[in-house]
Amino acid sequence: MRRSLALATRAPLYKEVEREIMQRLAAGEWKPGEQLPTEPELAELFGVAVFTIRAGIQKLVESGVLLRRQGKGTFVALHSARPFRNQFLRVFSNDGEQANWDREFISLEKKRASDDVAAILRLGDSAAERAIYEMLFLLKNDGKTMAFVESSMAARFFRNMTSAALRGTADNFYAVFQERFGVNVIRIEERVRAVKAGRAGAKWLRVEPREPMLRIERVAYTYNDQPVELRHYNVQAESYCYFAPSGT
Repeated sequence: MRRSLALATRAPLYKEVEREIMQRLAAGEWKPGEQLPTEPELAELFGVAVFTIRAGIQKLVESGVLLRRQGKGTFVALHSARPFRNQFLRVFSNDGEQANWDREFISLEKKRASDDVAAILRLGDSAAERAIYEMLFLLKNDGKTMAFVESSMAARFFRNMTSAALRGTADNFYAVFQERFGVNVIRIEERVRAVKAGRAGAKWLRVEPREPMLRIERVAYTYNDQPVELRHYNVQAESYCYFAPSGT
């Protein structure tokens, strides 16, 4: 349906182009891997100039939501099926090498979210709204556990999730979310703290409970700024650090 963004808002038009495209992505009009209409077609559809469409698309390309392919057009980005170890994790060894770990899936359990998790994932109060999947997996280097990872996923986004959907895959889990459940993670937020290892750290990292542990809290968001997953990376602190270069 054609609409004129120029008549619908006083905001910069390229921002309205971003917003309109995001709304259509959230509604499933264009699915991951699919090609968007051409820039002239979008300009006609939205009632704005082609250069305005181009500016709005560029912002979504820079944020990783869309992908431009030279000579082919603009596509909804897919989370790469490359092994998870090469993506997203900003943990480096003390000698400056990015952590390159193997992953071992441990467990998946459906349960009711705690108040803290519910607040972060913006869950409601009913039993169905409070339902989450809790996943635990280990990250290992030469067979030694370097980190254990706790994930809480809003169950309403992940219908009928099973251990089989997660166990044994070498894909990053965001690719699994996208391909199997239609959940598209488009941005993440992270906070880093130093904490005591505690009993869980003692169990998985083989350190004393009072020893320090690096805890990375990550919230993953889909369209309309909706949080879908809360993940905690609990990392052995003696040999590793968190590093986020400028611009990442």
